[in-house]
Amino acid sequence: MELSELSVYNGKLYTVDDRTGVIYEIIDGKVVPWVILSDGPGNQTKEFKSEWSTVKGDYLWLGGLGKEWTTRDGTILNTHPMFVKKINKRGEVQHIDWEYQYKALRKAINIHDPGYVIHEAVNWSPVHEKWFFLPRRVSSERYDDNEDEKRGSNIMIIADEYFKNIEYKTIGEVVPTHGFSSFKFVPGSQDEVIVALKSEEFQGNISTYIMAFNIQGKILLPEVKIADKKYEGIEFV
Repeated sequence: MELSELSVYNGKLYTVDDRTGVIYEIIDGKVVPWVILSDGPGNQTKEFKSEWSTVKGDYLWLGGLGKEWTTRDGTILNTHPMFVKKINKRGEVQHIDWEYQYKALRKAINIHDPGYVIHEAVNWSPVHEKWFFLPRRVSSERYDDNEDEKRGSNIMIIADEYFKNIEYKTIGEVVPTHGFSSFKFVPGSQDEVIVALKSEEFQGNISTYIMAFNIQGKILLPEVKIADKKYEGIEFV
């Protein structure tokens, strides 16, 4: 299993395996399969590589990398990772093409083809009624499997519900091998304070860091290493 995120939804705690596309409910320390997600528009034999999840209204939303699926040298194969999944309490899934939304985010931070942005940390704020994105990778260059390890991000992107008004802020300095893998708003902060995880996967070494900052970009807790493992989900329960 390679579990990508944690979300409390409908009074239950869910996680998703990005290898199989299975959403699990966590019950008493065990994982119970709930929904299976197929890639792209939902009619593929390949599983959906889920990377983030959030609750918006009455639905659980899950998304993938947010970039085109490519070969190791950046040749585009399809846009299936640019779909998102909207799931209701009965486990019914809508497959929504978000190519416009993801490309609008790129444009807002001045990233153009063949550049790319990879997303693993996304949340909807019901307080601000906006989407918040903390990208894992940002690059103005063509995707390359090896170089990607050094394209970490220090950017926070904030978009309205319709992706018409988009702004971004920088969070400290760029650490090229560090990129965001998960975040949540701190309860009681009116969605003003964020606690985030940053992951490092470089030349076979894996680490996770934690940090905190407000939505204006002011750092409240600088990066602190917490493990020589990759943690991809954080949640308040």
